[in-house]
Amino acid sequence: MNKKGFTLIELTVSIVLLSLIMVFMFNFLSILKKDEDKIENNTEIIVMRNSISQYINEDIRNNEGISEISCCNEYDCTYTCPDESENIDAYGIHMKNGKIKKITLVKAELDENTKPYQIVMYEDITDTNNIVIELKRQLPEKYSFNPLIYSNMNNLHYIKIPVTLHPELDIEIVYQNKD
Repeated sequence: MNKKGFTLIELTVSIVLLSLIMVFMFNFLSILKKDEDKIENNTEIIVMRNSISQYINEDIRNNEGISEISCCNEYDCTYTCPDESENIDAYGIHMKNGKIKKITLVKAELDENTKPYQIVMYEDITDTNNIVIELKRQLPEKYSFNPLIYSNMNNLHYIKIPVTLHPELDIEIVYQNKD
């Protein structure tokens, strides 16, 4: 007898095989999406890191270099930094032309108890009547900053903005005075 069509067993086997292929494809696409999100976040941080570093380093060069670095609170950037064990979230960069620029880490408006540093601000605080924020960048939500790190060795000023758990994405501002 010449039957045209499929038997119930053939249909069942083909549906099971198709289901297995679909599950595999769904898992594969899910993995690709996670990788894409990770790459997108890392790329966003790298672009942000480069723009912040370039902007601040150019501003330092345009303002004739750094005369000193001090710690800040609000708009007072005149006091000496405490010992290195304390978390610093703002430095005053005193330029040789008399301007004072403030680099600040700002905590995100998230949960009151676990506010991480999420935002970098760089502003001119020389004229306290007319404060203009020159630069404000925020990290993607899953990342945060550690407190600022500053060191000065042989007229080399080095400010580091560490990205929590991702040292390869740290933001670095480096300037060497030519004396």
